[in-house]
Amino acid sequence: MYVREKMKRKPLDDSPSLRWVKPPPIEAPPAREAARTQVTLEALFAGRTRLDPPEHVDIVDLFCGCGGFSTGASKVGHRIILAVDYDEVALAVHRVNHPTVQHQAMTLPDERLFDLLPSRDTRWHLHGSPPCTRLSAAGGSNRCDYDRETGMGLVNWYLDLVVYAGSLTWSMEQVAQEDVIAELQRRQCAQPEMFDFEVVNMAHWGVPQDRKSVIAGSPHLISRLRDRREPLAIRRIIDVLPNPPANAVGIKGRRHSLGKEMCKHTAKAFNKPKNLVPMELRVKRGGLRKPAPTVISATSLRWADASGETIACLTLPETAVLQTFGDDYHFPCAYDKAILLLGNAIPPLFVERLMMSYRVPARPKPPASLSTSPTEVPVGPGANDPSRRRVAA
Repeated sequence: MYVREKMKRKPLDDSPSLRWVKPPPIEAPPAREAARTQVTLEALFAGRTRLDPPEHVDIVDLFCGCGGFSTGASKVGHRIILAVDYDEVALAVHRVNHPTVQHQAMTLPDERLFDLLPSRDTRWHLHGSPPCTRLSAAGGSNRCDYDRETGMGLVNWYLDLVVYAGSLTWSMEQVAQEDVIAELQRRQCAQPEMFDFEVVNMAHWGVPQDRKSVIAGSPHLISRLRDRREPLAIRRIIDVLPNPPANAVGIKGRRHSLGKEMCKHTAKAFNKPKNLVPMELRVKRGGLRKPAPTVISATSLRWADASGETIACLTLPETAVLQTFGDDYHFPCAYDKAILLLGNAIPPLFVERLMMSYRVPARPKPPASLSTSPTEVPVGPGANDPSRRRVAA
């Protein structure tokens, strides 16, 4: 009893020092601070948090086509100031959808390009997608040495232009062909502060198709692109095209896009009776619950039934959805030409992932082997040759 009485708590008196005081309310953090700590799926996967919005920059789009890169970059706030292509129809489509951009019909390489580029003391980004039809396996198996040399000539010209143009950052999209990768590896070893690249499957960045490419660019830009990979958030055909034909079980593409060994295997399979051909050999990558085959310029994709027979070709809006172009994007040209332009375009959604993390880096120093005289402007491959230099006015 004595112990119990001793353990009883004495009532508190009314002295001011012992009165309970209600704590002040906790104020919510400012919106900007909340935005800085917002966690996203890609941030959790990469072990990072989303920071401030990207810094905006002016963009020059070479080999612009119908505007895949321009569309994606403009959606995250960047300003397209120049679009160059040799194809008048592609430029017309680009002009309809990006009316404020300066458009120039020009077959590159061309010395006149240097009169159109921004000056070295301005903040701008250079992007180029040199034509890949002479290097891509999707164009067929009848490629010759001339095709490869011509395709690599444009790639090398553009990579030389990156060094000489004076842009703050740069990027390039190209097919993951062995000659292209070897050239990028050579340049990365020679100038690691300027060149970096990554072989990507764009399905890991939200594009609903298995589209493999090599993305090269400024090292800090490629590093941030790697951090935004989302292999657990792959979008399926049924997610973006919820109303396929009634008896469609998948989408099939051109056989050349399957690779050499798969092409041989599939070619033999299509000569067999239908009841002996497995489904996975007739419809690429397993049906509607997987990403679509690669959208290419050579031919349109096709809806296929369980036997592998074609039901119908995908319509232009359906193909544009797989390439992540919006419903409001206009293609004022014939169906075949529109499919050609779509197949050659880089998906805008992937460009958003690339450019949404843009940060202004320190300007890289030019190679010591180049002349720093302000009276001489290199014009492209072989610019170290005095006969290939243009004297500035």
